[in-house]
Amino acid sequence: MTDEVAPRVKQIQARLGVSQAELATAIGMNGSKLSKSLHGSRRFTSLELARIADIGGTTVDWLLTGAPSRSLEFAARALRATSESSARGQEILADLGQWHDAAHELGLIAPAPALPVGGSERGYVAQANALAAQAVSRLSTPLGATDNVSLIGAIEEAFGVCVVIDTLPDGYDGLSYQDDDFRAIVLAKTPRAVRQRYTLAHEVGHLLWGDASEEIIAEHLLPPRDRRDPHQEKRANVFAASFLMPEREIREALSERTGVEAFPDLVWQFGVSPDSMAWRLFNLLIIDDAEREGLSGLSSHSVARQLRVSTEHASRCSLSDTFRPAQPLVDAFVTAYEQGVATARPLAALLKRPIEEVEAFFDSDGAEGIWADPENQG
Repeated sequence: MTDEVAPRVKQIQARLGVSQAELATAIGMNGSKLSKSLHGSRRFTSLELARIADIGGTTVDWLLTGAPSRSLEFAARALRATSESSARGQEILADLGQWHDAAHELGLIAPAPALPVGGSERGYVAQANALAAQAVSRLSTPLGATDNVSLIGAIEEAFGVCVVIDTLPDGYDGLSYQDDDFRAIVLAKTPRAVRQRYTLAHEVGHLLWGDASEEIIAEHLLPPRDRRDPHQEKRANVFAASFLMPEREIREALSERTGVEAFPDLVWQFGVSPDSMAWRLFNLLIIDDAEREGLSGLSSHSVARQLRVSTEHASRCSLSDTFRPAQPLVDAFVTAYEQGVATARPLAALLKRPIEEVEAFFDSDGAEGIWADPENQG
């Protein structure tokens, strides 16, 4: 590895226009050690590579392999998909890919688990329902009574996907992308928690079906009656409904009640819109079409008021409108920083905070503000 890395370190040195001694000082390295590493008699440590990548404006992956960063590869693909995605979404996904690769090279994250595979059922409805059942069985928690934040964490763990909540252009509800073992979902910040939850499940469906393999899938969710979806969108819609509202959990929650009697509790428990729950109960033959039409007209706010959980509902909506970083990568680089094998740069980028604030957080018991939404900071 040293024979391959040293020439690339020298490229950075030349590009920066600094002497070997100046480079050693910049990365906090003994001049003798740097000389030995550049001449092949000593290996660079992980922390040294991270610092060199920092000042060189590159990645550890490039230093180790010479491969172009994922950002460049992704940007090239994105140029062919401008009608399907946004520059902002591309930027977020490219950055995630870069830090995922760096964490992988440093041995900070485990290989992504194998995804559930769709069966041979006839018709996309049966296929989507079967895949959703497999996906639900992977989760460590029931879907009912699981808030969006907890559900995102469970999905990250079960499917090896990085999920981010961030600002996207108007009209974009979410994006998904995957290649090799890098899987990512970006959800738009929104005060409509039920919409964000549906988008999350919809994107999971795309990932499990492989729809997002080396291609950005962008979502512009429309009201159900207005959709004119291609086959894979319809399949993802069916998956989302079956995934978020598993039939077994629905029937257990009904107990001895009718669908109409239990409706407000079901909407709140499963965190979906009244319209989505009404359609799900209708498709499960629990309510008839006239009942479905009447219940679909309710709003999430009215259900919350009826159940006297308006404060809790407001809290859910606040969380869905708050920035959330990719927690698996944050956890990985927290460990790396504490172990001295990475700088604060990856954490600062993932948390969207200045490096100085991140370093201050680890050097003292204060600076808790780095975990807050950066867009809400003064």
